[in-house]
Amino acid sequence: MIELQTPFLYMELRGIRYDRERAKAMLADTVEQIRPVGDRLAASAGKELRGAKGSLAPLRLMEVLYTDKGYAPSTPGNPEATASPPN
Repeated sequence: MIELQTPFLYMELRGIRYDRERAKAMLADTVEQIRPVGDRLAASAGKELRGAKGSLAPLRLMEVLYTDKGYAPSTPGNPEATASPPN
């Protein structure tokens, strides 16, 4: 980590070049690639799992997995948690 201290200090003092338009285009491409995956997950769950910004909403995902699908929460202290829903 020490070897990164000098470059980080340089960037902090002088700034960095940032191509906003390129970053915006890359984000749009990534969202376009991820959208079909979210559509498949939502279809499998039977409800929308994404939030306003398009990312998976943890509370919605937990509700589907633990309540609707019947998976047990997987925690170190829960030996009954299974990898598949109960029959």
